Amino acid sequence: MRSIFKLILFYGLIFFQIYTATAQQTPLLNRPVSVSFEKEPMIEVLARLEEEVDGRISYSPNALDEEVLVSGSFVDVPLREILDELLVGYVTTYREQGRLISIKARRNARSGNSASGTSSDVRTSRVSGTVTDQSDQPVPFAAVVLKGTTIGTQTDPAGNFLLNNIPIGSQPLQVSSTGFKTQEVTVVVSTNQTVAINITLEESVNQLEEVVIVGETEKKRLERTARAVTVIETKEAKQRTADLGEVLARTEGVVVRRTGGLGSATQFALNGLQGEQVRFFLDGIPGNFLGIVNGIANVPVNLVDRVEIYKGVVPVQFGADALGGAVNLVSRQSSQGNGANISYQYGSFNTHRATLNYRYQGDSSNLFIHGSGFYDFTNNNYEVDVEITNDQGRLEPTTAERFHDDYQALGTYLEVGAENLNWADLVSVTGFYSQYARDIQNNAFMTIPFGDATTEESIYGGVIKWEKDWDSGFSAELNTGYSYNLTSLLDTSACRYNWLGECVFRGSSQGEFEDFPFHQNLWDNNYFLRSVANYKFKSGHVLRIANAPTLVERSGRNLLITDPDTPDILQGTNRVFSYVSGIEYEWKSKDSNTELLSFVKYYLQDIESMGVGFFGNIINRDTNADFLGFGVSTRKPINDRLAVKVSYERAIRLPTAREIFGNGAQIRPNLELEPERSHNANLGLNYQSLSISKNSWGIGVNGFLRAPDNLIQLLGFENFLVFRNVFSAVSTGVEVVGRWTSADGKLNISGNSTWQDFRNRSSEGAFVLFDGDRIPNQPYLFANGSVSYRISDLMQINDRLTFFWGGRYVHEFFRTWESIQADNKVTIPSQFVQNVGFTYGLPVRSNNISFTAESQNITDTNVFDLFGVQRPGRAFFIKLNIRI
Repeated sequence: MRSIFKLILFYGLIFFQIYTATAQQTPLLNRPVSVSFEKEPMIEVLARLEEEVDGRISYSPNALDEEVLVSGSFVDVPLREILDELLVGYVTTYREQGRLISIKARRNARSGNSASGTSSDVRTSRVSGTVTDQSDQPVPFAAVVLKGTTIGTQTDPAGNFLLNNIPIGSQPLQVSSTGFKTQEVTVVVSTNQTVAINITLEESVNQLEEVVIVGETEKKRLERTARAVTVIETKEAKQRTADLGEVLARTEGVVVRRTGGLGSATQFALNGLQGEQVRFFLDGIPGNFLGIVNGIANVPVNLVDRVEIYKGVVPVQFGADALGGAVNLVSRQSSQGNGANISYQYGSFNTHRATLNYRYQGDSSNLFIHGSGFYDFTNNNYEVDVEITNDQGRLEPTTAERFHDDYQALGTYLEVGAENLNWADLVSVTGFYSQYARDIQNNAFMTIPFGDATTEESIYGGVIKWEKDWDSGFSAELNTGYSYNLTSLLDTSACRYNWLGECVFRGSSQGEFEDFPFHQNLWDNNYFLRSVANYKFKSGHVLRIANAPTLVERSGRNLLITDPDTPDILQGTNRVFSYVSGIEYEWKSKDSNTELLSFVKYYLQDIESMGVGFFGNIINRDTNADFLGFGVSTRKPINDRLAVKVSYERAIRLPTAREIFGNGAQIRPNLELEPERSHNANLGLNYQSLSISKNSWGIGVNGFLRAPDNLIQLLGFENFLVFRNVFSAVSTGVEVVGRWTSADGKLNISGNSTWQDFRNRSSEGAFVLFDGDRIPNQPYLFANGSVSYRISDLMQINDRLTFFWGGRYVHEFFRTWESIQADNKVTIPSQFVQNVGFTYGLPVRSNNISFTAESQNITDTNVFDLFGVQRPGRAFFIKLNIRI
């Protein structure tokens, strides 16, 4: 009851603040307006009038002739008089209710001209088409403009475009894009007809000044908002052999570490906070519900169009309880057109990786199909530096191949839906399945090799999506779904192996992890719903409300228990219900340059545990709690080149089912876990050069503060592990990122560096003795750099040869608390890893083929990540990409 009351009060206060902030004193119809327009569609003029009076104008599209082009000029004229002038020839009635004006209109005899001087017979239609280059490849983000007007648009990633409100008759279209000559074509438009055309652009590095910029990429749009976000586009990464983990690790503030090669367990850290403290999403849906098994780093990069990294301050629409930020993988491509992308990669350690993306939409149908799939396999038999026992019984250093580290994964994804329906802009049903199987080679510190232990995981489910945007300013989005996750662990071997893969002796007990065996299954039933409603005020304000309830039901079975009278601690049902709701208010200046976001979030968690405890006791317990969080973000341009961003959030992170209930083996449950809390702040400056005819460059600096409390840590006791709230910490740091591109676009240089100081600030508890120490086993100084150079028309017209180099430096850091063993600290040494390679792309008929050869860790540097576990040395890979 207390939680419900808080929720009602939470929404009531927000709506009251919004109402009082947007209330108007002067009736809208009497408000004086200054506005001018020249041959603009009536629907656009009405929209501009809504912005001027900060209100809404409602009318029936069947009554008003929206497509009439009107002209006029008014200075300090009441809105009612302007509407009368616009609607001459109609019998109109106005009704004003608060900030809403309803227009009832019926046609009168309109044989003459309107007050604006434009004939009512002027009709418009639509033009659609595709823009390609001379090799028949789509040109994304090309500007398509009706010459001499402001009517224009931009092509999507597949090169498709749609122009509305094109006047009837012969009309000139101007098409331009960076690196191509501007093309002008004439189209003949008829009434009630959509004209379809294909436009081919000719490449030219001497025509950059002719480009007409109508819009901006999604990357630029997001980074120009007030949000603390970094956007990674994967267009080039898809052609190369690095996986998504390597791509993410090249980003400022990001650390991706692994316990081995492809398929190994990974740890993602953002500004010092890591693991479950950073939430992951796939197209806005929680990643753990959508088949992202075995860590984000192992997701094939060819399945992702871009990655959005939100640092410390997480947008309300994600409905997330993140502590340190969020990562959103965007895979959804435009449904326009048909095509497929195929990739295959082979390389060292018998590594095979294949992906397929497919899309289909009929020319005259709203239906579409998106499909994708992947398959990965590797032996991971790279060499490591270890110790084995010699004939005299002494340990001696040697180099050996990893012998029990196979990894295999596959997955498929199919979305069927429709667009541009009367009741939905988009509606779709998605089904997915993925699974992996992995050998376990060693313990956490790589001191004991394993030869038989394995783990598997599989997940399947479905998602329903619905989106709708109304002309009134309202829009809504709904995503709901279910997934089933099964995790298996098998560890029953009595053998004890050395690093040569030999069973040196058989123990009296089974199990390589512990002195007892495991053969268990854990399964989760996951339910989620995410709804987002927006109302866009014509003044530039946006009100956004999001709700995201989730339910996880966990159970399991110990397959080694055959006696029905023996209690099984894995059986029984444990439930975690979490609910995150938020309200966000977005304000933009009239020029859209200055932006302010403020939000409040409400968190609720209810935990129910039923079953047998580790000591045979019966567990039947319910706990619940609720919390409030809040934040603000702003962006302010200082001039055309320099902008400043400031953001803050009081963040909350609710414990997960694994942390609460354990894993049924060595990790015990803890129903007393409390949420983690943190104060997160960012201050950033970004500078961008404006010239497009000269070398372009940019630089960004971001300072950050993370002050988490109640951090959840996995602690070891005599015979078991348990998650507990143990310490507080403070992370401060600075990120610097820069880029430079030559005027012809052939040479690109980029780099970034991060310094972070993440220290324990516990005043009590298990870690009070280490107050002031740096958090162990975490890098605090690292940097990335990359260089690429492109040569065009090398062996035939429109082919491209690109050479690239990338490097990553990580400064040495302590594996343990720095105040321990003051004279003999255990460190992970400094590392500098370099990759080099080339990509050759050429058009073949209407397809595009690229071939990449790459050497990773070209200098064969010893690379260590988590607790000093050694990662692969020098490796060679080749990759083939085909776009159909």
